[in-house]
Amino acid sequence: MTTINGSENLANIENDKLKALINFYKAFNHRDMDLMQRVWLNSKEASMNNPVGGIMRDWNNIKSVYDKIFNGRAKVYVEFYDFTIHSTDNMFLVTGREKGYFEKENTKIDLAIRTSRVFIKKDNEWKQIQHHGSIDNPDLLRKYQNGILKKNNERTTMHIVNGGILLILSILYQIEIVVNWKFIVSKTATNHILNVTNHIEKKQNE
Repeated sequence: MTTINGSENLANIENDKLKALINFYKAFNHRDMDLMQRVWLNSKEASMNNPVGGIMRDWNNIKSVYDKIFNGRAKVYVEFYDFTIHSTDNMFLVTGREKGYFEKENTKIDLAIRTSRVFIKKDNEWKQIQHHGSIDNPDLLRKYQNGILKKNNERTTMHIVNGGILLILSILYQIEIVVNWKFIVSKTATNHILNVTNHIEKKQNE
C-alpha cells in the first residue's frame, strides 16, 4: 500500500498498524469526531504539533483543534503517502508525507505536509499518542492557518466588541446615576439653605 486516505476496505487489510492509520484518515476526511476519539489515546499523555493548533497536550485540547477543522466552513482533505513504518511490540512510528487540498468558498489551496505519527498498544488496540505535521512553504502555511483560524478569530473579535460595548454602556449608566445623584443632592442642599435663610429672615423680622 502506497497511499492511505481512509476509503480503503478494512476487510482486505491484514496489518493492524495499517488499519489504525486508515481509521485516522477516514475520521479526518469524513469529519467523524467519534471515530477520531477512538483512534487517539484519550488521556493527558497524548500530544500533537501541527500548523493549526501549535503544540497541544491532552486529548481534550487536541480534540478542540479537530473541532475547528471539522466544524469550520473550509473543507480539508489529505492523503498519506511515501511513508515507512518502524515498530516494536507495543509501539510503532510512521513517517511520511501528506498531500491534499484546503477548500473554502472560491479558494482552493494544494497542501504539502511532512507528517509523523506514533501509536502505542492500549488494551490490545493501537492508539495514536503523538502527531507532528509541518508545512515547509511559508506562504502555504500562512494561507492554511488563515483559512482555518479566520472564523474563530472573527468570532473572538465579535465577543470582544460586544463585551466592550456592554462595558461602555455600563459605565455610562453608572455615570448617569452619579450625575443624577449629585443633582439630587445639590438640589436638596440648595432647598435646605433657602429654608434656613428664610427662617433666619423670619426670626429677624419678628
